[in-house]
Amino acid sequence: MRTSDFGRGMLETLGRYRIATPVRGPFADPAGKARNTQSARSEFAVFRDLGMRAQGKPSKVSEGVVLMMESIGHPDPDQRLIIHPRCDGLIAALANVQADRSDDDVYDTRHETYSHPLDALRYWHVNRYRRRSPGPPSSAARRPRTPRGPRMQF
Repeated sequence: MRTSDFGRGMLETLGRYRIATPVRGPFADPAGKARNTQSARSEFAVFRDLGMRAQGKPSKVSEGVVLMMESIGHPDPDQRLIIHPRCDGLIAALANVQADRSDDDVYDTRHETYSHPLDALRYWHVNRYRRRSPGPPSSAARRPRTPRGPRMQF
């Protein structure tokens, strides 16, 4: 599927549910900023042409994993990530993915089935939150570096 077809499908789905085109997002892999070898255009440029502001911040896998784990286990129900029961691919990935063989702080990013939904969730967290805090971050406050979190339990 081409990026333009995917973007149009996103817009159609938003329209079907009467959801305005988001000001932020879609949140994507920062590698999408590179130019495509066939079209000489980046995926971010294609989204921009469709009226979407794609965002993709470079990050380490471990940084995104920490944010995901904090969100899933957040003690405040208003800040906890809730996964809809119809998100069966994401639920299966979270339930079944194994730790990476070389770094047990992250999931196996090469898994054919589970890495894609987990990568998408990780990109969303990194771009949306970067670092979780009790409330919205102040524009004047400097964001602290994300500390290395606890080991993932699979």
